[in-house]
Amino acid sequence: MTTRRTTKKTAKAPKAEPEQVPEQEQEQAPEPTQQKWPLGKGDYFSVPVTSRHGHSGTADKDDAAIRTIQQAVGVTVDGQYGNETATAVAQWRAEQGLGRGNFVDKEAWQVLTQGEDA
Repeated sequence: MTTRRTTKKTAKAPKAEPEQVPEQEQEQAPEPTQQKWPLGKGDYFSVPVTSRHGHSGTADKDDAAIRTIQQAVGVTVDGQYGNETATAVAQWRAEQGLGRGNFVDKEAWQVLTQGEDA
């Protein structure tokens, strides 16, 4: 005796189209936020420190800002503005059209904290 196998065909449900959300209701990605300049007027981050306005990370209050700089320029994040950071900052400044130098002043900080496309 032979057994005959039958298969049932099931109807596929039509694909649901994604719901269209009006533009005004769509969530907008937040704009990069400018971080406040952490130093006083005329101060800067650099190495070697050659004036009372220079900061290299020896003060605890500079640590977070230097870590932000290091993260932005792609070097080891240790909170100290050493030679590796200074070299990377000099290259970053040139790429950003901020002129020569291995320092981060208020102008450079504003560009740096606006995001990669600033």
